Amino acid sequence: MSILKEKLSSAFKKKEDKEPEERELTNSELIEEKVAHGAVLVRLIFQMVGGPKEYIEDLAKKHLDLIEQHPEYKVMKREEEPIEDADDDMFSTMAEMEILFKNVREVMFFVLDHKPSSIEIIEPEKFTFHAGDFSTLFNDLQAKLHTLDVMVKNTSAKNKILETNATLLLRNNILICIKHSEGLTQDELSKATGIPNEQLKPFLEKLIVQNLVEDKDKKYKLVKK
Repeated sequence: MSILKEKLSSAFKKKEDKEPEERELTNSELIEEKVAHGAVLVRLIFQMVGGPKEYIEDLAKKHLDLIEQHPEYKVMKREEEPIEDADDDMFSTMAEMEILFKNVREVMFFVLDHKPSSIEIIEPEKFTFHAGDFSTLFNDLQAKLHTLDVMVKNTSAKNKILETNATLLLRNNILICIKHSEGLTQDELSKATGIPNEQLKPFLEKLIVQNLVEDKDKKYKLVKK
């Protein structure tokens, strides 16, 4: 009995020794396998322009790092171009990424969120959609666009409030400066308020129309009421 047990044990051990070890898939094999199950491989170009130089470099790096660390897709390739001088003390930088997305829906949302300057679908070459899947895709797109529209409108409304408040502050600043003088020229008002001449002129013209300020001998004074 013990001899039979030893033979069986030896046979199982030889079988285990012969089993091949699992190897990690190469990038091309991983892409082929994922694409066969609905994934999409996309090449994207990102461009950023602004200044100062250090700020743009840091911002571009953080943006690319954020994309690379996202758990919902896999970055297969990342190449960054050196930052270059642009016009008027501005700097530009460009990067290329190849990203493997789970499906078309993820590609669509990524493009809306990150706004790449260029997008090219590498694989697959053809797509097949069922009517239900296509309807779901458009409903998701509509929901995303609605969310973005609400955000834009809210931001626009807040900007209008800020613009109105800023205009009132500037108006009061101009009126206070004029009030505590016997009249100020536009240059003097510009120095007192810190508002450049070309930007100050429209405010003064509006105050004259509102009958709050008058222009006498190129000096602005409060209208006596």
